[in-house]
Amino acid sequence: GRITWLSPSWTALTHLPPEPGLGTSLSEIIHADDQYLLRRFFDHVARNSSEAPRLQIRYRKAEGGFSWAELRAQRLIDAGGFACGFRGSLLDISDRKQIEAALDLSESRFRAIFERAAIGILFVLPDGRALTANPAALRMLGRSELELKARPLLELRHLGDHVFAEHGAVVPVGPLEAPGGDVLRQIVEGTGDRVVWIG
Repeated sequence: GRITWLSPSWTALTHLPPEPGLGTSLSEIIHADDQYLLRRFFDHVARNSSEAPRLQIRYRKAEGGFSWAELRAQRLIDAGGFACGFRGSLLDISDRKQIEAALDLSESRFRAIFERAAIGILFVLPDGRALTANPAALRMLGRSELELKARPLLELRHLGDHVFAEHGAVVPVGPLEAPGGDVLRQIVEGTGDRVVWIG
């Protein structure tokens, strides 16, 4: 598990000169919480010569503190067909991890608003079926999320949003525009006992 060669980019990554790293183990600069993952990673690589898997781990920099890197490694085979070591690379992904953390935080905040909003919120697919609906929308429509996903929303419109054609067919009427410019439609509640206006 000792390092026998380091490229010049090692210094750019770790801010450490290559020479002191030769003869040491990669695990010496890896975060303590990632040591188990590192061992499992190399155990897997040792058993699979054709693969070059990836692992995201934290490594220590010369000035202190840890940064994120993506480790790739492949088993080396000698002329006799025996494993003789590994070759690998480390790519700094700290910026990517910061973006992912920011997106996770943004998603968590949106999810909290979505779940707690007093108004009904639905995301609708191009075919008119609901992709998801918040609890307020489910309460308003008296339907489960599974029911909303099963049928296009236009099929749930009240008869007041339709007119009868000459041969008895039912055709949709254009949406009703409220004074504020909002588009309103009538939806039949799940029980069939009540009509809900939605905009």
